[in-house]
Amino acid sequence: MSYRTFIPLLLLVVSCGRKSSSPVADAVPAPQGAEAVAAVPEPSGTDAGGGETGTDSGVAAERPCELRWTVASAPDRTLLDGALAGGVAALLYGVGEGFVLLMAAGDPPEMLAVSLPGWPDPSGPAEGSPAGAVASYGDRFLVAYGPAGPERVVLRLRAVTAVRGRLIPVNAPGAPGSDGAPVLELPAPTPEARPTVLLHAYSRGVVLGAGFLEAEPAVGTAVVRTPTGAPAAEDVFAWRLAVESGGPGGGRWRLESPAGPELVRYVGPLGGTALGMTAAGTPVLVPAPPRRAPFAFADGWVPAPGEAIRFGNERLVREEPRAGGGLLAVVYDVRGRVTARLALPSGTRPLAVSRAPDELLVLGPDGEPGLCIADQPPRLPTRLDPRGVLASPTTGSGSCGR
Repeated sequence: MSYRTFIPLLLLVVSCGRKSSSPVADAVPAPQGAEAVAAVPEPSGTDAGGGETGTDSGVAAERPCELRWTVASAPDRTLLDGALAGGVAALLYGVGEGFVLLMAAGDPPEMLAVSLPGWPDPSGPAEGSPAGAVASYGDRFLVAYGPAGPERVVLRLRAVTAVRGRLIPVNAPGAPGSDGAPVLELPAPTPEARPTVLLHAYSRGVVLGAGFLEAEPAVGTAVVRTPTGAPAAEDVFAWRLAVESGGPGGGRWRLESPAGPELVRYVGPLGGTALGMTAAGTPVLVPAPPRRAPFAFADGWVPAPGEAIRFGNERLVREEPRAGGGLLAVVYDVRGRVTARLALPSGTRPLAVSRAPDELLVLGPDGEPGLCIADQPPRLPTRLDPRGVLASPTTGSGSCGR
């Protein structure tokens, strides 16, 4: 099976009439049309991208990951999630009057903020705290966002190009979902319950879920959408997600597949397949690739319930205590091979993983996000103040919001 790869270029438009100095910034135009090609590759029998450094033995040299920049906290704004692709970081912020996607790229980094449409919604909930998630998807970021009020959580799903920060049309005019209306609504079991938002990208579509996993019984729902946020066929995947109560530790997502009656705990995406754990504690891929040995991570890792794992294009990253203190970020490819073991800066944890094995978006002890890159000389990281950019975001249109 063949597949395509796409590496997003550095962010272009930083403010109206001002562009990045990158000479190749215009080499890849922003996708046009409702179903512009997305470039999350299918898994295959060959190494993705041709430049893999994964090891079948699971042994990879530990390397330091040095902070290049951090983003200062913004008053009255809540950082909800982040994603990373091709050197472009996307941070989702929620605030009472709306949601903004902050994008940063380059060295020194430049920033662009995109206002996400639909909230506040005069016909929707009048109150609620912000909820949402971001996922990288080749040439774009997928953003789920909306209010989580005492009665329900309501989420929209929009795509924003990684190159220029433009909103991609959800669907053709007049087609289902073309107005960008909410795609998921879930009643809250209690007024104080807070939802968990799941946004996972696969090569054939996007899974968006919301669940009140700490409720008893746990409740949740998931929908499948296209890479622009439009409705997708129900049979895109050979499985579906459901929520089951997990006892004192809270509920969990499970995989339901007609190919096998066994209930499998859902972990997340691994290329074009879903990664799950059987009741016996064995990792499995659903659907199982044909003519392939049972799946296992090369270093013997077994995902534990509730373990902090972050997903990116054909990558996942987990935390591991480091000898002598601190944390390692262990990065895996779609075959379960270790592509990197990165010693994180003191007090930081992984927030997002890129397809490149040597860069991570991290979250500091004070909740401030930052970018760290391996094999770089130590230096004081650049500290970015996002307040001015967040206060005057573009609308994601083609001409600075006009």
